[in-house]
Amino acid sequence: MATESLVMEDVTDGFRFATLLAEHGFPVTAAAWVHDPDAERWRLLIAKPRDSNESLYESYGRLVHIFHQFGTEIADFDNAKVDIVFDDDPRIKALSEVSPPLTRNYKRVGGTMYDNVYIDEALIYKLAA
Repeated sequence: MATESLVMEDVTDGFRFATLLAEHGFPVTAAAWVHDPDAERWRLLIAKPRDSNESLYESYGRLVHIFHQFGTEIADFDNAKVDIVFDDDPRIKALSEVSPPLTRNYKRVGGTMYDNVYIDEALIYKLAA
């Protein structure tokens, strides 16, 4: 099976999507494309606070609503590639520990392990402070 590539259009649209969510009140604490080597695909992780009163299922419904209502400039973006997670998800925690401070819109990291979580490859947009 061939590994799915993360192309520049994905990078750009992922950034626009995370920004769009934040601009419309979605509590984005982190956003990163993370490669899953077992499934050989990329997933856009959008992290939100665990202390929110909204479940992940409800959050996904709100995400889809925001996308359909305001996402006309990224209409070709496949929101089925998005996973909503809490900001204490082990992958998000690992990325926050291994990533140097961001000096531009994104940073690529990979081939690293933190607290028994292996990050094959990731492109980080925003991490919780």
